Amino acid sequence: MNRILTPINIGAFELANRRVHSADEDDTAAALPGSLHFAPLVVARDDRRSPESAAAPDAPPFGEMVGAIRARKGIAVSRLAQSGRAADEPPIPPVGLDRLLAAFATAARRSIGAGFAGVEIDGTDLCTHVAGMEAGSQLLVEIVEAVAAECPRERLGVRLAPLACGANGAVDIVALHVALLGALNDLEIAFVHLRLPPQARTSTSFFPGDSDGRFRSAFRNSLILSGGLDARSAEEALARRFADAVGFAGEPVDT
Repeated sequence: MNRILTPINIGAFELANRRVHSADEDDTAAALPGSLHFAPLVVARDDRRSPESAAAPDAPPFGEMVGAIRARKGIAVSRLAQSGRAADEPPIPPVGLDRLLAAFATAARRSIGAGFAGVEIDGTDLCTHVAGMEAGSQLLVEIVEAVAAECPRERLGVRLAPLACGANGAVDIVALHVALLGALNDLEIAFVHLRLPPQARTSTSFFPGDSDGRFRSAFRNSLILSGGLDARSAEEALARRFADAVGFAGEPVDT
C-alpha cells in the first residue's frame, strides 16, 4: 500500500494525497494533483507591503503561483516569518511586540486576500537558538494568536526545526519542543510542520532518542514531516503514524 497517495484532511484542507510541496524546492507543474503547497517565505514587515511585493526576487508573482496550484487542484498556503533579527540574536521583537504582532496579522490578512487558502507561521528562526528558545516559544504562541484573528485556526499551521538547535547539555531541547508542541496543540491549529536537516534521520527514529513518540503525543492534530527524507523514509513515517503528511525528494514508490 502506498500511503503517500491516500487522501487526508488536514484541518479544513481536503487533500487527495499526503505529499506536501514547497515552491522554493519543488516544481509546481510536476506536483501531484490535489497536494498541499507552501509558498516561498514572506517576511512579516512593519509596513504596507503586500505579500507579493515581499516575495523573493526570483519568485513568480503570488497570484500566478496560486493560479498554477489551483489548476492542479492543489491548496496554496502562505508562509510567514519574522524580520529584523540576526541569526545569533535572541527572538526579541525589533519593533516592539504590538507592532510585530500587528505585522503578522496584516501579512496573514493580505495572504488570504491574495488567494491563499491558509497560513504557515515559520517559527524556525524564533525557536532555533537554545539561549532564546523559551522566549521564542512564548513569542510564537502570541504570533499564532494574532494571526488566528485573520486566518481560521483550521487553516493555520506552524513550522519548526527541532534539530536546528545548538547542543547544550544544560538544556533539554526535546523537553522544550514537547512543551511548545503542547502549547500549539492547546491553540487547536491545523498542523505543525517539522523540518529535518538533510541526512539527519537515524536507522531507528526521525528525531533523537524517544523524541518521535513525545512529539506525536504532545501535538494531536496533523504533523507534517519534511526535509532529509526520500520516498521510502517518507512512507515509513506515515506507516509508523509519526507523520500524517510528508515532503520528500523523488517520486513515490510502490510498497
